[in-house]
Amino acid sequence: MNDVLASGGRGVGSAGDPPAQTHGRHQPPPPLPAGEGSPGERSEPAGVGTHDRGPTPAALAPLGSATPPQRGGVSGVPVLRVAVVHSPTSAARLAAPTKARRPFLLSFVVFVLFVVAVNIAFAVALDLGPPHLRDPEYGLRLDSLRQRMKEHPARPPVVIVGSSRTGQGIRPGVCEPADGPLVFNMSQSGGGPISQLLTLRRLWADGVQPAGVVLEYWPPFLRGDGTYHEQHRINSVRLRNVDEPTVREFFATPDVAWAGRSGESPIPLVAHRHAVVSRICPDLLPHSRRTDPMWRSVDGWGWWPGRVSATPQQIDAGWQTVEAFYRPMYAGYSIHPQHAAAFRTVLCECRNRGVPVVLIRMPENERFRQFHTAESQRLGDGFLAEMVSEFGLPTIDARDWADADHLPDGFHLTQSGAEVFTRRLLPEVERWWKSKG
Repeated sequence: MNDVLASGGRGVGSAGDPPAQTHGRHQPPPPLPAGEGSPGERSEPAGVGTHDRGPTPAALAPLGSATPPQRGGVSGVPVLRVAVVHSPTSAARLAAPTKARRPFLLSFVVFVLFVVAVNIAFAVALDLGPPHLRDPEYGLRLDSLRQRMKEHPARPPVVIVGSSRTGQGIRPGVCEPADGPLVFNMSQSGGGPISQLLTLRRLWADGVQPAGVVLEYWPPFLRGDGTYHEQHRINSVRLRNVDEPTVREFFATPDVAWAGRSGESPIPLVAHRHAVVSRICPDLLPHSRRTDPMWRSVDGWGWWPGRVSATPQQIDAGWQTVEAFYRPMYAGYSIHPQHAAAFRTVLCECRNRGVPVVLIRMPENERFRQFHTAESQRLGDGFLAEMVSEFGLPTIDARDWADADHLPDGFHLTQSGAEVFTRRLLPEVERWWKSKG
């Protein structure tokens, strides 16, 4: 046996050899004496696990394989080791799902921070950014006006300020002369005296100094009791910081209106979601939720195209709505002090800034004029005469300048009617402008 070991051959206990026999039966290997063997290592009979210790170097051998002779043992006797794989403790089992959740929690926190940052940036942009973010109808017209002024720097800008009647009825681009004043339409849908004041104050705050103003005068918008007050036609989310003095002075419930700037939600993107989607992809919204019909089709001169035409059936159907609103308005007509004061403030501020004003009365057909009562005419004409006398204002009375076919609802011009009307109006505006020197 020693010769075999010395020559490098396989020992009796090498793998593949049968175990040594004595007297015809297997003999278990004797245990190592205490203190013998490697530190922390102890040989045990086969089948006894090392549950109280980690695996020893010898235990790393394949299960059931013979190990090299151990110091203090019997040379060549195989010693079997059993490697026990420790199962994770309960703490380790709890830690594993926690680690798996960490990427999800991190993604969620990043997402929340991103949403908060976007809303903060949007809220800041609403008040400090371009005007069209809060009020596209005004802001997009302002952009076009600035562009026209760059194209014609030598021509003084004259702005038209009024309601949808002037917005749809005056089309400066159809006969814009090469010289003379640069006429641009800055009208707002539903714009009465308060909206007219808001528009002019915004223009001055935004650095535009009109050289002249064509100002609409329409008696129905001077009524302001109950639901007729102009505050109800102005969407609070469109109000800008520059509008606060006007709101405080002329709105019926200024605190309510100003608080309404945040819309139906304190989250800016939620409150303005309809306006945002109307700008980006309006077809995703039902028509009743879209905000773009009042400004998407506005041309480069501020004109908002009205109807192309109307059939007799469409006229009759629409007339029922017109009559239901305007007949009672004229029947109980009165001039509201805040509306009268706002109109007078427009004229005062224009005079203080040296901006000449010409008043215009837009077309109405005979059917619509039947709503007028003697009292409404007396009050409306009386207030107009008072303003003309106090401020020395010229007036263009164009109430009968359009055919009935061009006024399907009685007071809004069709697209072709707007062209015909504008070709007659602009020479009058130019003559007024020249008369001012």
